[in-house]
Amino acid sequence: MLAFPVVGFQIVTANFFQYIGKPNKAIVLSLTRQMLFLVPLLAFLPGMFGHTGVWMSMPIADVLSTLVAAVLIVAQIRKLRSGEDRSI
Repeated sequence: MLAFPVVGFQIVTANFFQYIGKPNKAIVLSLTRQMLFLVPLLAFLPGMFGHTGVWMSMPIADVLSTLVAAVLIVAQIRKLRSGEDRSI
């Protein structure tokens, strides 16, 4: 439950990239949460922590995907401010 607020940021960031015409970044952000992070965490954490590992995998995947979103959005904002990205 504590990771829910950060998930909203990740979803809004993915929608932002879709809106500005960067579908590849939007797709990557959408896939990071469920495929890139969650599936491997579900494969490894239960072996180490049992049932607790299953419960821990979703919030960890949410936080990791939010960190990826934060890095991408900061980089995009810097590009927009410097005038490098004229695709909008």
